[in-house]
Amino acid sequence: MPSQCDDYGSLSRLDTKELLPSMSLIGTEVDNLYIDGNLDVQELYKYGNEQYPVKTEMTPLAYKTFVDHALKMPELEDLQNQIYNFNVELKGEGSKAWAFSNKLKKLYVKKKQALTVSVSYRNTLPDTCLNLRVMLVCSSPQDIHRPVCRCQHDISKDTVQLEYLKDHVVRCLNPEATYIGQTGGVAFKDRLAMMIQLQGVGDQVTPVSLEFWCQNSCPTIERRATSLVFTLENEHGAILGRNSINVKICSCPKRDMDKEEGKGVVGGKRKHDAHNNSITTDDQPPRKLTRQSSQSCIRPARSVATTNQHDIPVPSTSAITPFDCVKKETPYVPISRSSSTISNTAVENDNTAIPVNLRLPDIATAVEVVEYAFKHISADMVRCANEEKRNRLATFLAHCRRMKSKYSQFL
Repeated sequence: MPSQCDDYGSLSRLDTKELLPSMSLIGTEVDNLYIDGNLDVQELYKYGNEQYPVKTEMTPLAYKTFVDHALKMPELEDLQNQIYNFNVELKGEGSKAWAFSNKLKKLYVKKKQALTVSVSYRNTLPDTCLNLRVMLVCSSPQDIHRPVCRCQHDISKDTVQLEYLKDHVVRCLNPEATYIGQTGGVAFKDRLAMMIQLQGVGDQVTPVSLEFWCQNSCPTIERRATSLVFTLENEHGAILGRNSINVKICSCPKRDMDKEEGKGVVGGKRKHDAHNNSITTDDQPPRKLTRQSSQSCIRPARSVATTNQHDIPVPSTSAITPFDCVKKETPYVPISRSSSTISNTAVENDNTAIPVNLRLPDIATAVEVVEYAFKHISADMVRCANEEKRNRLATFLAHCRRMKSKYSQFL
């Protein structure tokens, strides 16, 4: 009995803390395990050998870690975070340089015109560095993998001294902006983008001025839908918030916005009634389209005619619409200098130019041929060191652009 009492006494004096499983505690969270100076054993056993969790109130969680998204495609879905309250808004009510469609939620902006957006955020930790990334991407799911960069034609006319700026379609006028990425980058971390360091603690609003140096109609974008993606990131690259704006870079923002909203073309050569989208047989079609219909559809070009024109019945022009002309009357579209209604004095007076008459299956193929010619000539123009030859090639580029615009209206 006396020996058993001695054993009980030694056990009661034993420090039981050494018998607990080993675990790592983080910072000030160790204080939460003690109640009145004593270790809360039940709280420890609940986690065992696992790391004790840090409360979200102390360190705001990011939506994605750097490893998660850096090697993947960019995402367009907006991410709202109440802790950082990140938001991007257009500043102003529109101008000749840009227009915003509330119906389509889409921005239309002119090339080489400044556009200011208002970026608001909340920085809760004084020692945390926040960055804003601005990136232009293709917004369609089937095109999201395509990099967005400038075309060779616009690069050849760019006079900027810094070579790395010539590949960026979007540029920032803020002096603290830095440019990252590469032309063929596909992953998020490799895309062409701008990084702007955000200053201040608490609720902040920063204006960001942007310029666009290529249009959606350029050969590198090829009229694909595009979006501006703004991401708020910490110093480790973790995404804290995301906003995206659908954008189209064009020569006439107001006209393109009205056209896509279904209001017709305003301010241009052709004006349509917004309340009457159909053309009846009693209505006279636009005079310009009538002349084109009579030349390219009713009367084939002499250089490509294969039948006796006296055997071809000529329908009345009052009953022909532009769509009937394309779909019914002309299965083949001749692309030639003699049959085209598009004239270029410099090209036609060039004695060394070679005219080619082609008979193609449809208008889409014709547009592709013109696009290929445009790319080939622009590449030769970039490599050319002779100023006189460059000016000569520039006239052919302008002619190809007008031909593409002329035939694209029927697609």
